Amino acid sequence: MRTLPFLLAAALLVTACGDKPAPEVEEAPPSIAEVFPNLPLPPSGQLLSQEGAGQAMQMIFSSTQQGDSIADYYREVLSAPPYELMNESTNNGVISFFVEQNGPSMWVVVQGLEAGGSLVTLAGARARPGTAGDSIRILEAKPVNPDSIPGAALPLN
Repeated sequence: MRTLPFLLAAALLVTACGDKPAPEVEEAPPSIAEVFPNLPLPPSGQLLSQEGAGQAMQMIFSSTQQGDSIADYYREVLSAPPYELMNESTNNGVISFFVEQNGPSMWVVVQGLEAGGSLVTLAGARARPGTAGDSIRILEAKPVNPDSIPGAALPLN
């Protein structure tokens, strides 16, 4: 009869000390320098908010200048080194720029406000480890010689 209480105590002990999942380590948000090594602030800009989580960061600015004027400013700035303006799009008056640079890619969104002025959102993410911050781009498509592909020259019978 003494073994039953002993077995129950052992079972409780094993259950209480069983494998517990390792606590998740929350990654620290990136620093501004990691995400925006070249930070193009908007003219007359005031920082409204800054958020970072995981690998990404977003900063929102207000400006007293009109959206078209701010978009012209970014069009000029982002077309010169260290930036390379890759894409510009407009949707319902909101102008978005996709930019590459020596570092992580960046998105700039300019939105004019009805009351005057504009909002500017800068968004990006820290570079992936091992990439040294460079984006992978194919500069020129070259034709492939079928004879250079292993097994391609074998007859298909």
